[in-house]
Amino acid sequence: MKENADLAMLLITHDMGAVAQLADQVAVIYAGRIAEVGSVQEIFQTPRHPYTAALIASMDPFVRAREPRLPQIAGAPADLSVLAGHCPFLARCADATETCVREPEPDLAPADAATDAHRAACYNPIPVPG
Repeated sequence: MKENADLAMLLITHDMGAVAQLADQVAVIYAGRIAEVGSVQEIFQTPRHPYTAALIASMDPFVRAREPRLPQIAGAPADLSVLAGHCPFLARCADATETCVREPEPDLAPADAATDAHRAACYNPIPVPG
């Protein structure tokens, strides 16, 4: 419908399968802040933010076939009243570094040199394989 009528559509969901099928561009939001933004292809093939990777893992049929339960992110969602200017995913991130603890909330920055459109708000983004 969006292509036939030349319309834009805003889809708000945790269903990454629906995102993969319906979206062209994706903004992954955690605790009210954009954690990662890019094309569907960039987000699904090379997620750079740990939260994005966790969302994608929750829909992976191979992970779901091996595990009796869906993968979970450790800890509890961020308390929005006490973020204190740090990364909202800090307490749940298995890859947090001293920089993540010491520095203020990271800005969206290019996730890799190949494209300026794929951005992640992370001091320690997931490396691109290869």
